[in-house]
Amino acid sequence: MSEFNQSLNGCMLHVTNTDKFKTKVISIKLRQDLDRKTTTMRSLLAMCLLGGTAKLPGMQQLSIALDQLYGASMATNVSSKGKAQIIHLTSTFVDDLYLVENEGLFEKQLSLLHDILFDPYLENGVFASAYVDLKKRELKERLQALKDDKYSYALDRTMALMGENDYLGISGIGYLEDIDAISAADLYAYFQQCLTNDTIDIYAVGHFSDEQIALFKTYFDFSKRKRSYLSCYTFQSLRTSLLDVVEKQNITQSKLNLGFTCQTDFLSEDHPAMTIFNGLFGGFSHSRLFKTVREANSLCYYISSSYDAFNGIVLVSSGIEGNQADRVRELVLKELKDIQDGHVNAQELAITKRMFENSLRKSQDEAGNIIYMKYNRDLAGKVESSEAYLEKLLAVEAEDVVRVAKKMRLDTVFLLEGAGENGNL
Repeated sequence: MSEFNQSLNGCMLHVTNTDKFKTKVISIKLRQDLDRKTTTMRSLLAMCLLGGTAKLPGMQQLSIALDQLYGASMATNVSSKGKAQIIHLTSTFVDDLYLVENEGLFEKQLSLLHDILFDPYLENGVFASAYVDLKKRELKERLQALKDDKYSYALDRTMALMGENDYLGISGIGYLEDIDAISAADLYAYFQQCLTNDTIDIYAVGHFSDEQIALFKTYFDFSKRKRSYLSCYTFQSLRTSLLDVVEKQNITQSKLNLGFTCQTDFLSEDHPAMTIFNGLFGGFSHSRLFKTVREANSLCYYISSSYDAFNGIVLVSSGIEGNQADRVRELVLKELKDIQDGHVNAQELAITKRMFENSLRKSQDEAGNIIYMKYNRDLAGKVESSEAYLEKLLAVEAEDVVRVAKKMRLDTVFLLEGAGENGNL
């Protein structure tokens, strides 16, 4: 396996050349600052990119064409990381090496990606209104479903409260109340802005000859633009006291989330140590929170912690009986204090490292995961291989875990409490 990066017509090409897979995966990333005013527009745009091309006028024609190319696939989605919101356009095609005859699938893959971006299906010079309206309804349904899923809702509310007036508090998938105002003309005009101004990266994983790599320059000719870097940052809370919010709904299981600042982002020297700390604290089934709060005390249905290295925060999420909220919070903070006081044993540290090692090695067996990890590093401007990162994780000592644990500060507590559990609605 070999990797290289190449500047290419207003974008960057990142190639992982390997014989491990029978497919070629190409993922195009369009990145812009996360902005409350445009986040819903970008989310809808990602959903509308597969509405067809001038040669394949409509979603159905595009789908039929992909089926005829040995079940090739195209997918889009939107995500946010730190200061950035990213539109992903990803295609997976069979490698011609595994066909009886070379049918030029790779060039067809590039051609189709080109047409989706530069020659989409239009009506009266903009995206088809009926298709945009369909996707607006789908986006509404998706956002409503996330709101109805109380696990997702509680996470979103915690982030919004903790990150008020900050990137952290902006939804990366948009807002229900913004959808109706977006027209097909607005969306297409914004798409043209994205093609002109976004920071664009193309990731390719598979077996590529020199001739095939040269074809990227033929099919992707973006205008020159200034590239933005360093999407990760360390969230700095401006509040001087704990934000403690209780919201009541007619639900059977309460959700208790605790948001911590940790002063450690992707670029921090302590990033590997904070990663190990989170795994030991609440990231795995052997972790402190699971064993203490769930197994030993039976106080929750689920509990875990997650470390967001692009924002520099740690979030503990749990599903509980509402009248156990104080006790669960107490035990979470007690386990944190125990680690801060230096009580980290060799066995739990070794298990945590092994879990990360297995996960990282397994991730190299999927093209999508290779792209995901490489893009994360590139977003942070971090030049580091997966092997080098793993070496840093394995080198973390108990005292490193204790040191980063001491950087944890509880900033926000959000309790979504069910009716009748601790008072009436």
